Amino acid sequence: MVSGSIGWLHRGRAVLVLIVVGVIVLSLYSLLWEPNDLKVRRIVLYFPALPDQADGWTIGVISDLHMRRIGPREWKVVNVLNTDPPRFLFILGDFVSRSRDRNACLSFLRMLPNNVPKYAIQATGSTT
Repeated sequence: MVSGSIGWLHRGRAVLVLIVVGVIVLSLYSLLWEPNDLKVRRIVLYFPALPDQADGWTIGVISDLHMRRIGPREWKVVNVLNTDPPRFLFILGDFVSRSRDRNACLSFLRMLPNNVPKYAIQATGSTT
């Protein structure tokens, strides 16, 4: 009977170790990898009712910057948009997480293509 309870104790520790390791891995992913993961997706949409002048237009979307500084991720965005500028650019979600980071965000926005109309829709949780 004693050996059976020791087996459960070892299994319980193993499960606890797996849970702790999982939390650490997910935390590292969410702090280090995901915020710097730039995704460029090109989706072709067909709208038969649009005028011919709109054919070939591209729309750029940047979402949830949560900027603190202009880092590698922001430079990637600037390079992508300046290399292949869209017809319109929408900036959505949380721009910054802290009010003291507004200047970095404004500097970033000034680096985006000048000849592209930009529209921003700020999330309700953003610091203004």
